[in-house]
Amino acid sequence: MLINSDGTNAVTFTGSVPVGTKVVQRATSMLKKTVLELGGSDPFIICEDVDIEKASDGAVKGRFINCGQSCIATKRFFAVKKIANEFIEKFV
Repeated sequence: MLINSDGTNAVTFTGSVPVGTKVVQRATSMLKKTVLELGGSDPFIICEDVDIEKASDGAVKGRFINCGQSCIATKRFFAVKKIANEFIEKFV
C-alpha cells in the first residue's frame, strides 16, 4: 500500500533478497526511485575526482550513524590510490 500511494515518491528497503525483488518490481513499475540494501557489505567508494572534505565527512557519518549499529552503516572503504592517503588523513 505504501509503494502504491500517490504520496510516496521513493522507496528505500533493507531486508532479504526475495522481498527486495518484490519491492523493486513494484516501485520501478510505478517509476519511483528505489534504494535497496539486501545484506551487502555497504561499500563507500572514493573516486579520484572527489571533494575530500565532503567525502570524509560523509564517510564518518556513514560509518558511525547510530553508533555504527545500523544495518546501512558503511563497512568497507575503497579509495583510488591517488587520493587514498589524503582521504584517510581527513577521515581519521
